[in-house]
Amino acid sequence: MWNILTFFSFPLMILQGLGVKDSIKESGALFKKTWGERAIIHVGISFAFFFIYLLVIFAGIGMIVSGFIFSGIAFIFVSVTFLAIFTSTCDTIIKTILLHYAQVGSLPAGLENETAITKMIQSK
Repeated sequence: MWNILTFFSFPLMILQGLGVKDSIKESGALFKKTWGERAIIHVGISFAFFFIYLLVIFAGIGMIVSGFIFSGIAFIFVSVTFLAIFTSTCDTIIKTILLHYAQVGSLPAGLENETAITKMIQSK
C-alpha cells in the first residue's frame, strides 16, 4: 500500500517542488489514473531484468566452477550492484514518464511512437 501511495512522490518532489505530504497525496491521485499502464510496464521490465540477473548469476557460477573463485564472486558482486543501480534508474525514468502521462494525457515530446515504452502504454 505504501508503494502505491508514494509511487510518484519522488518525481513530484523533484519536478514540481512539492513537499512530502503534498507529493504523497498527489501521487495517490495520479496512480489511480495510470495503474494499468504501470502494471503492464512493471511486468515487462521485471521479466527483462530477471533474465539479465539470471544470466549474470549463471556466468558468475560458471566462473566459480571453472576455478576462478575470486573472479566469479567479484563478477557477481559488481554486476549485481551495477544492475541494481541501472534497474533503479530505469524505474525512476519510467515513473517520470508516467507522471507526465497522468498529468497531461500524452507522452513527453521526446518519445517517438516506435519506442518500447510507447508500445507498452498504447497496448493498454
